[in-house]
Amino acid sequence: MVICWHPKYPILAVATTSAVAEYDAISGCRRNSVESSGSPVKLRYTSDGANIILLTKERNIVSWSTSTWRRRALLVAEARYADRPLVSGLLAVSAGAAPIVYYSPMGKHTLRTVHLQQPQAAKGSKEKELAPGYKLKTENKKPIVGLAAHPSGRQSDTCLNEDIGIKQLEIP
Repeated sequence: MVICWHPKYPILAVATTSAVAEYDAISGCRRNSVESSGSPVKLRYTSDGANIILLTKERNIVSWSTSTWRRRALLVAEARYADRPLVSGLLAVSAGAAPIVYYSPMGKHTLRTVHLQQPQAAKGSKEKELAPGYKLKTENKKPIVGLAAHPSGRQSDTCLNEDIGIKQLEIP
């Protein structure tokens, strides 16, 4: 089970292997609940609280709109990872009108991203460029142990490495 606080209101989200639910922190009443599948690793709200993002041990990333509770798979794990579930992972969500979800397996040196809303393809661009789950190319060779998206809405992410080094990544 994983939990997270709503960024604006006294609401607590909880994810289990069977459901994602929101609770009013003042009254203790359940506000909403939807079915879920997979074993939860991390749970985050977007900065405006309009979506809940779930990273599962099966390496899937799922989003729910908090107004309609419509489910959307942001990333479906490749078959090659079927026998390698995540033990722990990192998840951060950028602020702004077009949030980006950042994720990484705990202790790995790779950082991957997926857009919450699919960006419009530029004229003449390749379809693959907009494929979800692209890998950020960095010179980082040390394991990532912390992850935070900038709260101002800038398209940047901060990684904390094993040696307590901080790396700021600017996303175009």
